[in-house]
Amino acid sequence: MVAMRSRNVPALRLEGFDGAWKTTSIGAVSALHNGRDYKHLGEGCIPVYGTGGYMVSVDQALSHDEDAVGIGRKGTISKPYILKAPFWTVDTLFYVVPNQETDLAFFYASVLQVDWMAKNTATGLPSLTSQTINSADISIPHTLEEQQAIGAIFTNLDDAINQHTKKHQALQQAKTALMQRMFPQEGQTVPELRLDGFDGEWKESSLNDHVEYFSGLTYSPGDVVKNGGTLVLRSSNVKDATLAFDDCVYVRSGVVNVQNVKPNDIIMVVRNGSRALIGKHALVRGELPPTVIGAFMTGIRSKQPHFMSALFDTELFESQVAKSMGATINQITGGMFAKMHFCSHQPSKNSRPSVRCLHGWTRSLLPRPSTSSPLSRPRRRCCNGCSSKEQL
Repeated sequence: MVAMRSRNVPALRLEGFDGAWKTTSIGAVSALHNGRDYKHLGEGCIPVYGTGGYMVSVDQALSHDEDAVGIGRKGTISKPYILKAPFWTVDTLFYVVPNQETDLAFFYASVLQVDWMAKNTATGLPSLTSQTINSADISIPHTLEEQQAIGAIFTNLDDAINQHTKKHQALQQAKTALMQRMFPQEGQTVPELRLDGFDGEWKESSLNDHVEYFSGLTYSPGDVVKNGGTLVLRSSNVKDATLAFDDCVYVRSGVVNVQNVKPNDIIMVVRNGSRALIGKHALVRGELPPTVIGAFMTGIRSKQPHFMSALFDTELFESQVAKSMGATINQITGGMFAKMHFCSHQPSKNSRPSVRCLHGWTRSLLPRPSTSSPLSRPRRRCCNGCSSKEQL
């Protein structure tokens, strides 16, 4: 790859290729098709896709032998993905088939470079029209060979990301299964699976006997800044019991009137329109820049942060959250926390080596806190570098 600085030439170039790329539109190098309702179809082996991915399998296909890129028509419009034929798409998902002179993997990488949210045509639910998609500009090499070479790089990176994602999912499942065995179930005082060096019954006590809480920040849109300021952690920053930094909001530091987040704090979603997010949490594993939590979050501090974080992962905690909320309330209040009771083991000095071993083993199961996947970062850098930009 060779770095270039010319008009409509990528900054990062594969060896053996030169010359300027051409600017064209998506519609000029592809055919856009509408999705359709599938509910009249029978069960089968043809996958049906929506904006969120796979939904169900049916007995007919919209595309029998042409692979495509799915682009959301309504709802999730900023997450295109590749569709392998045969497939069916619902009416909220366009499928776009590149022509024979355009490589699918390269076309997909080009589509990812478009700022689809900036092209949103609706004031409510994000939406795109076929005209908006077809008129979107992309830059492509003049030769199919260069497209295929670039596309192959991203395909290999995506394959590696998928393999690590599957490994991560398997580890999460193993962790979940172990959590159920290493904590006493409801009505019991001894866990099914016990670490060496521990014995005796666990003692039931109030959650509030072991933790302290701190509140989140209420702010207005006018307080938000693009650069600098204080980071506000929200529900979108909690993924798989770890912190994610793909969707960050910063506010002017002068409006902050709540405590900053510290290492070993646990942040938890306590109010959200989505009931499934209530109780989701993450342990802060290291130092952060000036950071607070949003108003719909609660901060939790404990002398045993790793144990409490593990406790919040159990089905027992989830069941107490569900009982507290009832059928209509999508929040956990301070009063609800106060009514929660759990069993815990009283650690002794001679048990500390085992505790340290457990903490280290548990951390090996979890992804390290980062702004994103370590594999997805080079993919984005490559994608940006290999995309041609008009330079004046």
